[in-house]
Amino acid sequence: DLRLLEYRHRTEALMEILDHYKACLAAFVKAPDPEAGTAAYLALHTDDAVLMLPGMPAIQGRESIKAFILDFCQKYRFEFPEWETDELSVREDLAIHRFHGVAILIPRGGGEAVHRDSKYLDVLRRGRDGRWRVAIHMFNTN
Repeated sequence: DLRLLEYRHRTEALMEILDHYKACLAAFVKAPDPEAGTAAYLALHTDDAVLMLPGMPAIQGRESIKAFILDFCQKYRFEFPEWETDELSVREDLAIHRFHGVAILIPRGGGEAVHRDSKYLDVLRRGRDGRWRVAIHMFNTN
């Protein structure tokens, strides 16, 4: 049955996306240094990705994102112990992942950790290699 095949394909894609998120996030959080954290973050994104973060212009393209994330990782350690998917939809080679969670930013130079309760929206694209990567990442605080 064609519908059953489509359901299996979509279910496999959903699991693949969530597994990839978890693996990249774990590598980002556990990175031993800012360079490794930056590499882990970039592994989740397309080369032409766009970050749309609160209160700042969009950051577009691998090199711009790399510079931004490296600067972030030099200033903070990042933890994301609580996050939950609210919606994950797949259509052919595009997916939308809507989720929420509490991110913890821990200053590397010492000081008080910042807890950010936020909602997120990612648009993902499946690449030629079959991997799902974030093409657009957007969030704001609750």
